[in-house]
Amino acid sequence: MGGKQLYAINIIDYTLVALFAIMGVGLAPFRAWDTYNMFHIARYHHMTWKIRRNRRLPTLPNKNDLPDLRKEDAELGSEQMKDADYVVLSPTQQATLQKHIYRFCRSHTFYKPHETQTHYAFPISYLIAIVTLLDFHSIFQIALGATTWGINYNHRPGALTAVILCCSICCNLAAGILISIGDHKTRKKDVLERLSRQELTGLAMEKIERRRHKDHDRSDELSGDEMANRSSSERTRMSPAPQSGPSVDRTAQDHREMDQAQVDPVSCDNRRVHVVLSPPDVVGGQALAAAVPDSQDHTIPMSNS
Repeated sequence: MGGKQLYAINIIDYTLVALFAIMGVGLAPFRAWDTYNMFHIARYHHMTWKIRRNRRLPTLPNKNDLPDLRKEDAELGSEQMKDADYVVLSPTQQATLQKHIYRFCRSHTFYKPHETQTHYAFPISYLIAIVTLLDFHSIFQIALGATTWGINYNHRPGALTAVILCCSICCNLAAGILISIGDHKTRKKDVLERLSRQELTGLAMEKIERRRHKDHDRSDELSGDEMANRSSSERTRMSPAPQSGPSVDRTAQDHREMDQAQVDPVSCDNRRVHVVLSPPDVVGGQALAAAVPDSQDHTIPMSNS
């Protein structure tokens, strides 16, 4: 039972070491290339500081931010450019420095060789420490894999792999902490605060503008509904109200009686009489008729007698 347990633990160790080696051993060639570039960057930085000190040139405002302006260009320029700092390296050395800076910046975004809008130049001492710690992380990972896979688990001491693993993890954590410290040290806090404030102001203005557009659209909809309701109410008021019941019948009957009573020929004893009724006569229900000869037609006005 004990032999099977040790064998199972050994298989688990193999698996964990392989997972750790994906980052540590897998990135070792790239870290070696970064170390080569970092070496040239640090070398030309120290060379620039030494040359300026020997020539007794003014101290740089930021020793980590080396100038890019040539002396010949500064002399041909304005007075402000003449007083500015210029490159003290030879053209070949300056080109080599720029090449290695470009290569290193492609691998690590935390390194800023010159001052930017939000950060100052990254300290060269922090750069050397970070790259060295990352190299040791890969070295310890290679050592861990060699001891785990090269020594039989029956004879391999557990303390050895534990110490190597702890050193590897500590180097990686220390490198990450130094990157964070260097970023906070070179950060322009006032500029970042101003940019953050401008961003918040822009977001607030966009929100207010969207709310204004919504209120405008809502008011347009309400005004359209109000106009539609007003037009419908006006149409309803202008249309005649429908009438029904005995009053309608009574009115129609009165109009028919009035039309019939205005001119109504009446025959009486071979005499034809025209009777004209006025509305009061119709309402009273009485009419007077006068007989005239057939040869003459007379119109007799009726009165309420």
